[in-house]
Amino acid sequence: MNKEEKKKYYRQLSVHLLRKFVWKRKSGKNFRGPLRSIVFLVSERYGDVILLTPVFRRLKLAFPDLEIHAVAFKRHIVRFLTEDSNITRVHFAKGDYLVYARDVLLRRFDVLFNPKDAPSFNFLLHSSLIHAGFKVGHAHPNHEGLFDHLIAMEYFSPVVERNCALLDVLHVPGTECRPYLPPMPVSEMMRNFLGGMECGGLIGINISASMAERFWQQEKWGELLEAFRGERFVVLADPKDRNKKNVLEAAHSNVAATPVTGNVFEAGEIIRRLKLLVTLDTSLVHIAACYDVPVVALFRNDRESMSRFPPLSPQSDMVVSPGPRIDALPACDVKDSVKRMLERIQKRAVL
Repeated sequence: MNKEEKKKYYRQLSVHLLRKFVWKRKSGKNFRGPLRSIVFLVSERYGDVILLTPVFRRLKLAFPDLEIHAVAFKRHIVRFLTEDSNITRVHFAKGDYLVYARDVLLRRFDVLFNPKDAPSFNFLLHSSLIHAGFKVGHAHPNHEGLFDHLIAMEYFSPVVERNCALLDVLHVPGTECRPYLPPMPVSEMMRNFLGGMECGGLIGINISASMAERFWQQEKWGELLEAFRGERFVVLADPKDRNKKNVLEAAHSNVAATPVTGNVFEAGEIIRRLKLLVTLDTSLVHIAACYDVPVVALFRNDRESMSRFPPLSPQSDMVVSPGPRIDALPACDVKDSVKRMLERIQKRAVL
């Protein structure tokens, strides 16, 4: 048994033991209220949390006095949600345990929502420990007995739709599922750059990703920049890819130098001013949707990524690699997609 197989085995064993010893709930109940407080367990990934924001917004619109609490398992997600005006309070599950017990475990919420649609021991443990009158999760054999209502949707349906299905369970009206980006601090250097940035005049390219399978070669980015010398570009990159960003800025005269973004909100402030974003399959796909910015998204040939996390911008194109890695994607395919998207943007501007 290799390391991954052992990890999976022990995770399944932990979930089995948890389900064996916790008090069983009967799934299939309908929510009858009241709805004065709700607690969300939120993922450790920006993209997943951004796809929860439409739920926060619609709940707050429908119930202005509703308390919305978020339980986060990573500090960067705590920082990300802290200034969200729709959220009453963000709790760090791995911080001061006495504070967490006082503020979360020793109180009772009206509703709990666990957005994970595959068993996660941490999420199931906290779903069990937190007191709530009505607990909602996604249908899965290992979720049986832990929730009052299990949302039954096809696994490969878009995650944003799976999240918004909670609103139907709670009888919240509306259909809006567009995400938003909570505010975060912006550095003085970034503010100065944004102040001089022409809205709708630049194309952004995002060269960073969290997985090796999602990277595209530096030379292909360069080929894309050279193919559109009449356009002006900016390069978005994670701080760890600063050198790659600097190389592209120095080598191509149609690329404007930008400060390295200090957080996702700064990236969003650049993206919202773009004419078009060309990005790898990362959270920036969803950030573009927050502002209806047209996007060309580079994806691996992976059904889960393409069907569960597609671009949500009204104008978007998904360019799919022929293999399991984005680096197999030919530059000509991306250039053709960018050309088509620019033509669509131009036609829309004329109309």
